[in-house]
Amino acid sequence: MLRACCILVAIISCHMVTEVSSVAVCTLPGPPLAKNKNGPRVPVYPGRLQDGEFECGNIKEAHFHHYIEGKIIGHFKVGSTFFKIPDRLKVDNDAMKLACCNARAAIASNINSRFPDCFRCMGQLWKQDICRGFISACPVNLPGNLTPRPGRG
Repeated sequence: MLRACCILVAIISCHMVTEVSSVAVCTLPGPPLAKNKNGPRVPVYPGRLQDGEFECGNIKEAHFHHYIEGKIIGHFKVGSTFFKIPDRLKVDNDAMKLACCNARAAIASNINSRFPDCFRCMGQLWKQDICRGFISACPVNLPGNLTPRPGRG
């Protein structure tokens, strides 16, 4: 009997640790509730930064990382590949098109991956802000022609 109770306590303890320590990927804290607690976590969405510079995911997830580095305004992180996006005011249309089309193809091909909420958010961010105006110039169904770019974070 004592052994059965110990096993039951161990199972409950493991379940509690798993519940407390696991956070759903590509989510944000829910809306504030009473007593300094938040409601259920919500999927990421464009316009909400995490750690002051990551949009649509955190540093360990798929994301867009905002930073200024020469002519670059940030990058889309897809897996271990970084698709650097130039500032449209500092590069010609062809350079912007190449960067945006490569990023769009990578985002679209990963929408059903481990981070679907991140990729949905990144797709919206790509279309509405970062690469606005390039949707007709970048067909999604072009596999390949993805140019990996080294990056940070």
